Amino acid sequence: MNKKQIITIGLTTLVIAVIVYLLRKRKKAQSQNTGTGGGGQTEVEPEGDPGPVNGGNQENTNSQIGCQSNCCGNYCDEISENNPAMNYGCCGIHVKNFQSYLNSVVPQGVYPKIDEDGAYGSQTQAKHEAMLTMMPTTGQDITAGLYNQGSGS
Repeated sequence: MNKKQIITIGLTTLVIAVIVYLLRKRKKAQSQNTGTGGGGQTEVEPEGDPGPVNGGNQENTNSQIGCQSNCCGNYCDEISENNPAMNYGCCGIHVKNFQSYLNSVVPQGVYPKIDEDGAYGSQTQAKHEAMLTMMPTTGQDITAGLYNQGSGS
């Protein structure tokens, strides 16, 4: 064999080895990306640079819940429980969880069930206000009577 043939065989072997390496790395990244994370999965590119390919990470997905609606585009990481007007226009997973809470606490006879869409609009505000009117007056300890009667512990 001459030098030219040896170099050609060496380069061909090197190219094949690199291709096999990249395919194995990609297959491994895809196999790690098949869990049931609800959108929290990311695929790793062959160069090792992570990028949100399959739905982004979980936090970005949760923070966008309800934020594409017409009324709400302001992501809120907490809900003001005593002042419904401060929450108007908020969106995100915290709003969705609060809507679920409102639906479980306020009877449908008082106010109809609202959509748990993660957008704090007029219906959510009205149900929130209905919940506040159902609660005892602020500042009164509703358990004080039990203690006076000897029923509290």
